[in-house]
Amino acid sequence: MPKTNFRKNSDSPVGVNRVARLMRANDIASKMARKFVITTNSKNTMQPAPDLLKREFDVERPDKAWVSDTTFIPTRQGWLYLAVIIDLSFKACHWLGYEQQ
Repeated sequence: MPKTNFRKNSDSPVGVNRVARLMRANDIASKMARKFVITTNSKNTMQPAPDLLKREFDVERPDKAWVSDTTFIPTRQGWLYLAVIIDLSFKACHWLGYEQQ
């Protein structure tokens, strides 16, 4: 039986077995949420970087202030790493996504 949000007493004309068959036929699987695990030991980490912008995000000149961030996105093929760089004067976003082999 697939993990679905199917309720037996619902008004849906579709049965749970039909949903299971359609999911198998279309190669669809449920994804269960994982329990949140704390992976950072804050006692042994470095201090955060100084706030050079002092929370002033309204910049008038180009190339005066750039901000960036990186994150990773889980996909079916593996992890997609995303780097974002923003020039605060243009409010434009430049991004780069890549897959690490």
